[in-house]
Amino acid sequence: MGFFSSKPANTRPAILVVDDSALIVMSIKMILDPAGYEVIECSNGPDAVKFAEEKVPKLILLDMMMPGMDGIETLARLKSNAKTSPIPVLMVTGSQAGKDVEKAFGYGANGYVVKPVDAARLLAKITATLNPKPAGPPA
Repeated sequence: MGFFSSKPANTRPAILVVDDSALIVMSIKMILDPAGYEVIECSNGPDAVKFAEEKVPKLILLDMMMPGMDGIETLARLKSNAKTSPIPVLMVTGSQAGKDVEKAFGYGANGYVVKPVDAARLLAKITATLNPKPAGPPA
């Protein structure tokens, strides 16, 4: 099995972190755990899709470049599934290419975070994604 939880099930919002690099997963976990999130680790796309269908996390942090099923294909499968399509997905990758950003948003990504991950930026992006501000009154 390619995923496991850092804590027993509880009331903390669950974030699925999908990356083939154990070092990246560990660094993201060190940011999210103290911030009050339950971190579920997954190292590949197929396991991420399976886990998301079964457990429906609050948010998915998804690496774009993974062997086998890459992040874009994983994102496409998540967004084409009625059960997982509402889950917000933030792409986390080393690529800053405009075409990659466009591709991620085209497949339904809710945001994009560039590696190396800055803790304050990541937490702000997660907070904004999970708690979107309502649109103001029309001008």
